[in-house]
Amino acid sequence: MVKNIRYLMAGILLVGSTLSYANMDKCIKLNSQTELNKCATQSLSIVEGQIGRVYQKYLKELNDREQNQLRESQRLWVQFKEKDCAFEASPVKGGSMHSYVLSACLIDRTEKRITELENMMNCSNGTEPSCL
Repeated sequence: MVKNIRYLMAGILLVGSTLSYANMDKCIKLNSQTELNKCATQSLSIVEGQIGRVYQKYLKELNDREQNQLRESQRLWVQFKEKDCAFEASPVKGGSMHSYVLSACLIDRTEKRITELENMMNCSNGTEPSCL
């Protein structure tokens, strides 16, 4: 059963994860659901640290008005991410996989947001062709 779960989760993670894929790849090689859950939670902590650093760096580049807009945007994004992942993990709610599925979703959404923030940071003046 755990082996089948590992293959299922590996497929899910291949779809969206980039920054912490190595961490999650390490997770799917574990032998128990408890170990998988703990590893996924640790991987989530890593990407949460990454997004915090990117977010703080970007804030420093913005003027007061833009900082307020980014803070509001990020606050709403966090709410969306939490609700979206709660919904995605709801089929396994109450089961031993719930923590792992929820963490995998949160990692995926967070990594995508890191990429978005980095792209916005690199387009600060809006004149780069990739920013149009």
